[in-house]
Amino acid sequence: MEGALKKTNSDVQLRVNVNPGQNKTQITGYNEWRQRIRIDVKEPPEKGKANKELINYLQNILSVNKNDISITKGHRQNKKTIKIRDIEPNQIIEKLKKK
Repeated sequence: MEGALKKTNSDVQLRVNVNPGQNKTQITGYNEWRQRIRIDVKEPPEKGKANKELINYLQNILSVNKNDISITKGHRQNKKTIKIRDIEPNQIIEKLKKK
């Protein structure tokens, strides 16, 4: 799972593969080959609904402020890069593994 994270200055970049329109929003695994965390999202991929649900879900799991998490790449794609501020990679891994 460590391969999905990249530490930069005061941020961590998290690489995810999102599957919108599913029955439940949840982490479903880790793709070692692509080095991305797989996340199912209940909302459909229309008008930013799935992106909003993804950010809210990760914000709650990681216990970060809404202003400290954002999508930086892949707004209209399944493969996304998410920037998270003021948290260390090991903290992210620990919290994601609990889900």
